[in-house]
Amino acid sequence: MIQVIIKRAEHIGFCSGVDRAIALSEDVLKKTQPLYVTGDLVHNAVVMDDLSKKGLKAIDLPDLPENSTVMIQAHGASPELMQELRIRGNELVDGTCPIVKKSFDICQKCSQSSYQLIVLGQSKHPEMMALKGIVKDALILNDLDDLKRNINENHRLNQTNIALCAQTTKPLKEFSEFSAYLTTQLKQFQHLIVYNTICDATIHREVEIKSLASHNDCVIVVGGVKSSNTRKLYDIAKARNINSHLVHSLSDLEEIKRNIFQSETCVIASGTSTPMTQVEAVENYITSEM
Repeated sequence: MIQVIIKRAEHIGFCSGVDRAIALSEDVLKKTQPLYVTGDLVHNAVVMDDLSKKGLKAIDLPDLPENSTVMIQAHGASPELMQELRIRGNELVDGTCPIVKKSFDICQKCSQSSYQLIVLGQSKHPEMMALKGIVKDALILNDLDDLKRNINENHRLNQTNIALCAQTTKPLKEFSEFSAYLTTQLKQFQHLIVYNTICDATIHREVEIKSLASHNDCVIVVGGVKSSNTRKLYDIAKARNINSHLVHSLSDLEEIKRNIFQSETCVIASGTSTPMTQVEAVENYITSEM
């Protein structure tokens, strides 16, 4: 009989922001049907399918609802979108993660203080799209290469004070390298303020996955295909252990079954938008195949 020791990461399942958004939506759904949401409430297809069955409907922009109840997704929404929804007679329920909201507040204050705001983030991510609506002139850069290119091409960056923030799900190591390089490019008397706006919950998981990937034979990261923080955990694990796998559904496990059962130890970790039911389903699959 094949025996694999299954280990579960300590920091696993929903983070507090995702847990809050889902609980809030379920509470509203008990009283109001349907409940609309500005995109994916959270980036997990299993969660969204479950909420859809309960009456949650994602808004198909630009076809906005009228005289309905609309929930703002955990990643936030631009002031323009929220205003347009109110103009159409909708009641808004704010599901924005408190950590994301605090990050937006910091970014806005930096901009109002005449600092050029630079944000390490993915420009097409809902959190960054919402931020762009709050701070119009925010310079959102995906990586260090983006920063180097902008410093070479945008001469204004050499003539103004800079505030640096990050998308809440960006890797801390990447943000540190980004900040360090920006510091080397400062001109005389130019001022740089750095705010670490990366979510603590994602940082804890980063630290943990580094150790787990280095000291175990196989790593499975469970989460949604659109989840930035899930992808980040997988990338960190893969860099340290080639036998690391990103699992969106049980069908993914069929493809990596051999890798799992040739291992003595298998670690299961998850993104912050992954429900424990999905983690448990992966554990149960492995156990049932032993």
